[in-house]
Amino acid sequence: MLFVYSIGLCIMTAVFTVALVHSRHHRNVIRSRAVEFIILACLLILPYAQHDSFHLHHWFGMWWLGMQSNAPEIWARSFQAFCLGSYLNGIAVYGRDPILGCNYAFYRSTNLECEFMECYKGGNETEMEYDDFVAPDWRTCNAASLKNATWNDGSYSG
Repeated sequence: MLFVYSIGLCIMTAVFTVALVHSRHHRNVIRSRAVEFIILACLLILPYAQHDSFHLHHWFGMWWLGMQSNAPEIWARSFQAFCLGSYLNGIAVYGRDPILGCNYAFYRSTNLECEFMECYKGGNETEMEYDDFVAPDWRTCNAASLKNATWNDGSYSG
């Protein structure tokens, strides 16, 4: 059933993309929209995509798709409403997780001295020194499993 859903979603995406390009071509705005798409991708996605902890959260992806589907036709506005609704749902339920995911959360947590960062403490206990960032479970940013871990030549064993 998942394959049927995935194939259907790919077909709908292709049909929507072709219809959006056709709409933009028909209104003679295809060049300006292509330039807008490329510039926004270069400013908002590419600088972060080079990091190991880059994660395109669904709130950002839906915001991006909603902004790109700005054609005046009812089907484009309906899709834009769906995307912006998904964006609002994502930030209402999960918050605006940073695009750099766990790496940015690590930076903020060490500066705010969060309790779960004890597993990264280095040096003696009185100093606020932290070991280098080690990517925890990418699905949850949970570093609890690293508390009693040992590192041998950069490889994890724990």
